[in-house]
Amino acid sequence: MKKSVLIIDDDQDLREVMCSALELEGYEVHSFENPLTALEALAKWHNQNEPGLILVDFNMPQMNGFSFVEAIMNHHPSLHKIPLAICSADEALPSMQNWPQGVIHIGKPMELDHFVKTVREFCG
Repeated sequence: MKKSVLIIDDDQDLREVMCSALELEGYEVHSFENPLTALEALAKWHNQNEPGLILVDFNMPQMNGFSFVEAIMNHHPSLHKIPLAICSADEALPSMQNWPQGVIHIGKPMELDHFVKTVREFCG
């Protein structure tokens, strides 16, 4: 079975690049422009082909990356085991010491080789 990755980013061009890079590596990729839609989809999947990694942009109009992570932690306890990565070029991100345990940061702009390597570390 293919490993699955969920990407949430309001930048369509970047989302398409990330999806293409991971699909070429053999990953099944689900992408969303809106974090609220992604949360709805995750709630419906409930242990059926859950993603091996969730990548979420920090700055989005509907909900920022931390709010998305908090929503998962508070409302979807079955998803706590899925690794989460917040992607951002924002220099004003809160200190990682204040991040929920296990959440990682992937900087933007991202080098695709490093991005794919990071996904491999979490998804196999």
